[in-house]
Amino acid sequence: MVTPIYGGPTCVCKGPISIEAERAALTFAAPYTHPLLDLDDQAALLSAVADAGEISLADLACAIPGHPRPISAIWSLVTAGLLAADAEAPFDGDLQIWRPAR
Repeated sequence: MVTPIYGGPTCVCKGPISIEAERAALTFAAPYTHPLLDLDDQAALLSAVADAGEISLADLACAIPGHPRPISAIWSLVTAGLLAADAEAPFDGDLQIWRPAR
């Protein structure tokens, strides 16, 4: 279970996330490589964002519950340009994350 960010509520994910389509797409495309992300974690994060359209940082962290550093993993995808976040918003659990337009 993910530790709540800044004493906020625990994970409020809507349920299990189906990552098969995202994982299959990553298998054929060159997946982003980072020491904090394996293919399953990357697929889970991208799938959660695709399902929600826009999702809070806290809720997105719930997509990889066993990960030792979920926020760092998410932020690595933001830094790589695969996800986007509002640079002017406070960096907390309510920060909204989305897939940028291609």
